[in-house]
Amino acid sequence: LIVQEIADIELQLPESGEITAAIGDYGLAEIGLQNTGNVDLVLDWSFGTLPDGWQVGFASTTPGGIAQGSTSSVMVSLLVGAGASPGPGETLSIIVEAQTLDGTKQLQKVAELGIVVLPSLWVTFDTESRVEVPQGSPLSGNLSVTNSGNIACDVQLSVASPEGLEVVLDSESLELMAVGETRTISYTLSSDNLRGLQVVTFSGTPTALSGESAAVTNESTTLEVTVTGDGEADGLAGILESLGLPQWTVAIFALLFVALVGFAVLSLRRANMNVENAMAPSSGEILASQEVRREAALDIGVSGIGTKSTSTCPPTFAGNADTHTCWLASRSTPISCSHS
Repeated sequence: LIVQEIADIELQLPESGEITAAIGDYGLAEIGLQNTGNVDLVLDWSFGTLPDGWQVGFASTTPGGIAQGSTSSVMVSLLVGAGASPGPGETLSIIVEAQTLDGTKQLQKVAELGIVVLPSLWVTFDTESRVEVPQGSPLSGNLSVTNSGNIACDVQLSVASPEGLEVVLDSESLELMAVGETRTISYTLSSDNLRGLQVVTFSGTPTALSGESAAVTNESTTLEVTVTGDGEADGLAGILESLGLPQWTVAIFALLFVALVGFAVLSLRRANMNVENAMAPSSGEILASQEVRREAALDIGVSGIGTKSTSTCPPTFAGNADTHTCWLASRSTPISCSHS
């Protein structure tokens, strides 16, 4: 009896057979997979082509294989391109290629999801990434606003900035913005008391002209503003200010400098103490040196007098003979001397 190997899989789509997405947000759909054969399979996943600006991927880990008789699933994500018309239109093809472990059998299955684009309000913004504003000297800039959704709208603009940094828009509202239209708004930045790096955020709220319900995706952009001094700061403060760092960083650098100087002084003092200790003789060396000097002095005295010699004894020498034996006060060696 020979059991025939059967390699086969089935793809299971959502009940609607569609994936729904709003512009500026991801649409999700779950795809089921079942191994209906009697052998284990290795899987490879891919997608069909989509229009430019559209993105498709997996929101979960794709299974690289599936055992016989088992099931699995994967989550597909879709990002619709700006300005895509609302309603059904494109089709998303999901391609699964499978083969047995020994590679002797291969098969391919394709599942197609219909794409439904929701009415979408999505306004995008663009401006410079970073500017420098001197204190007391206003600076002008431009903000680009684009209707990237798929329905016409009005836009109410808003700005968030730190206290002390004034941001003035030439216009705070835009009316009748067509799909794909871009408008440029001027703004002015000024500050009299701030310094360092600040952040300004531009955003807006779109409203559909038709009054219909639509998916709204809020978008914003940030502008980094470095507020510099009025020219009075110099030295280290001026350097830090030019880098966009606040004034309190000067104190930190000063503390670090003092700590480094103190460490250098202590290290030098320790090095000098080590040198002095190395040059100073030890107590044993001092005692040895004193013993050597004493013995040298005694040797000199003995060599000048002689171990035993004849000389005239001191007048106070008392004796019974002309020749007497005298003792040196500093040594026990007797010497001969004559008494006259």
